[in-house]
Formats: sequence, C-alpha cells, structure tokens
Amino acid sequence: MVNDKLRTLINEVPVVGWVGGFVMENPAFAYPSPDLSSLDMLGNMENIDKLQRQQKVVWPEFSWETEPGNSDPMRCFQMFAPDISRLGYTDEGRVYS
Repeated sequence: MVNDKLRTLINEVPVVGWVGGFVMENPAFAYPSPDLSSLDMLGNMENIDKLQRQQKVVWPEFSWETEPGNSDPMRCFQMFAPDISRLGYTDEGRVYS
C-alpha cells in the first residue's frame, strides 16, 4: 500500500478554520513522552456535540510467520478494513472519538 490513495490524500495546508493549540494547553502533553493522564477517558459518544472535524483512520497491516522456525519462515500480510473508521476532533486539535 505504499502508493495507496488512502495514504496520498494529505492536505499540505490546514483546512480553513483550523486553530490548533490543544497540545500546548498542558506541558505534559508534549512529545516525545506525552502524558495524557490528566484527560478524562469518556465514552465514545459523550462529546459527539463538540466534534468539528473528522480524519480518516487507516488501520494497520498485520503480519505473521506462516512457517515459524524455518530459515525462510514466509510472512503473511493482512490489512483489515482499511478505511472503516474516523477520528473526531475540534478546531483546536482535541480528539474526542
């Protein structure tokens, strides 16, 4: 899936209305070791009314050895439902669902 359409549709410029800044509300959110423990973990639909944007989520590809222990164990690759989900967030960048 290197050149797959799902991976190439990336906006180089933020969409109109993007404010950003959520990550800067708390220094603990900073990378490389973000600590999100101060955020409440709520149900998936509890903040649905706050969502302003969506982003597609490309599910990972899984692989496993089909002949474990062999010098060439052969790998099987499988992606499950590659474009089945969406991420909901605010103009500031807070992800709610």
